[in-house]
Amino acid sequence: MKKKSLKKGGFKVKSNQIWDLPTRLFHWLLVIAIIGGFISEKFNAMDLHRQFGITIGGLLVFRLMWGIIGARHSRFTAFFPTPKRLKLYIEGKWTAEGHNPFGALAVLLLLGILMIQVATGLFSNDDSTFFGPLAELINKEISDRLTHVHRFLEYLILGWIIVHLIAISIHVWIKKHPIIRPMITGGKSHSESMDKKYLGGAFALILSISIAIFVTYIMTGSWISKPQPLAVTSTPNF
Repeated sequence: MKKKSLKKGGFKVKSNQIWDLPTRLFHWLLVIAIIGGFISEKFNAMDLHRQFGITIGGLLVFRLMWGIIGARHSRFTAFFPTPKRLKLYIEGKWTAEGHNPFGALAVLLLLGILMIQVATGLFSNDDSTFFGPLAELINKEISDRLTHVHRFLEYLILGWIIVHLIAISIHVWIKKHPIIRPMITGGKSHSESMDKKYLGGAFALILSISIAIFVTYIMTGSWISKPQPLAVTSTPNF
């Protein structure tokens, strides 16, 4: 049987695909940006660290938008861990595709922590040469407090990543669940039918990217007016 594909607004989505291409790209770009953020900070390459942080922020804004208007399994409503869904999973009755309720809980937790991490990083400082791109919008005392939160969350994110890798290993090696390949290839749905309203479409994709780019620009602080240097007046020689 020939497998169908559905098209809405010019954005083509395979009807038997679990993870759409934008979601997969977001996932792996986020992985790269987080690794880059950790390494750059450890080697004190703070300008590069700032760029990775802003990149993570832009990716998160895109994922937030795509989770609202994007493709079916990428929408938050499709996998939000409600009490009913959690109960079904605990009882072994969970059969839906995409994230299981506990996996969804972990995903939402990480996204939330990363959003706070990026937000605090924008206003942080290191008491010497580094200042977040928006640090000058607040006073030093608040900036110092946000810097402490930013540094604490670094360890929390690192701990979450370790737990995440352990969970993946358990699923792949013990439970024999192929959960890595679908995030590369898109995976296969057991159903050939898909409600068209869940497809997202080209407009949703363009809108999500456009808003992410706009917010990324805001995060760079390029729009903040810089003080003009005082003009140096020459003293006449007598």
